[in-house]
Amino acid sequence: MAAVALECTFVELDALGEALGLVLRRFPFTFPHYGNGIDRTALRAEVAASLAERGLLLDNRVASELHDTLTVFGTGEPSIGLLGTSGDEQLAALAVFGVDQGVLAVRQEEGVRFDFVPNDKIVPTLVDHLPPMRGALGEPYGRPRLGGGSFLVEGQSIGWVDTVAGRYLAVTSRGSDGRPRIDYWPGDAAALEQRLHSTLA
Repeated sequence: MAAVALECTFVELDALGEALGLVLRRFPFTFPHYGNGIDRTALRAEVAASLAERGLLLDNRVASELHDTLTVFGTGEPSIGLLGTSGDEQLAALAVFGVDQGVLAVRQEEGVRFDFVPNDKIVPTLVDHLPPMRGALGEPYGRPRLGGGSFLVEGQSIGWVDTVAGRYLAVTSRGSDGRPRIDYWPGDAAALEQRLHSTLA
C-alpha cells in the first residue's frame, strides 16, 4: 500500500477509471467525462505522459501504489462522504474503509489527494478536516452561520452547522410515528467522531 500521499487531477481520474474498470466518481466528487471519440486517444496519451513523469506509470502499467489506492477508493466499503463549507472554503472528502487500511480522498483545486489511513483512524482524520470548534450549548436558534455541511455514512446524513456560538450536529431520523425528524446536538470533534462511529456500527 502507498506510504505517501498521491494526487491525481480529475482528467487523470477520468482516464484511470476507464483504464482500470473502476468507478472513481464517488460522492462528493463530481467531474466530467473529458473528450470523446478521437479526443479520448489524445487524452489518454497526455495522462500517460503525466503519470510516467511522476513515476506512476511504468512500462505502460499503472504503478502498484496508484493501482492499490484507486482500487480501495473505488471499491472499499463502508464509506463516509463529507461535503460542506467553512466560511468561503468548500470542503469535500471521502473516507473509504479497506481491509486494514482505508483511503482518505480530499478534493484539491483540480483533483483529489489520496492518503492511506489505518481503519481505526479514519473517522478522527476525516473530522480533523473541519475547522476546530467547540460544540454549541443549549437549544439552536437564529445565529450567523459560519459554515456547515454533511457527512453521508452509507446513505444516512449527519449534518453540521457552525455558528458564532459553536458547532451543532443535525441528525435526521424517523420518529416513533414514522415521520421524519431532526435532532440537534452540540458538535465538538469528540461528539462528531462518536456519532460517526455509532452510525458505522
